Amino acid sequence: MHRDDDGWREALYGEVVRGFVSDAVGAAAREEMDLPHLVICRDTETGIRSHAGPFPDGLSALVFAEREHASERAAGNHTMSFEVAALFPVDPPAR
Repeated sequence: MHRDDDGWREALYGEVVRGFVSDAVGAAAREEMDLPHLVICRDTETGIRSHAGPFPDGLSALVFAEREHASERAAGNHTMSFEVAALFPVDPPAR
């Protein structure tokens, strides 16, 4: 058997692995969206950061970030950037 004959197997394995990874990442992202979130606001000229939140979930934080971004642009401020970050629960310290 020639190495070229195994090309279809490698392609199939690659497709299966990509599908598995995509499904796993998608499931984790869906679970993360239900967690409380913060919006991180940063002035790209000065580097000064502020935070808004916590918001009950990722969608609420995204909506707030988009509105703030639109408001800043409308005011002529093009230096602000906005990021959304999940707040993961903290396990209590072991005793």
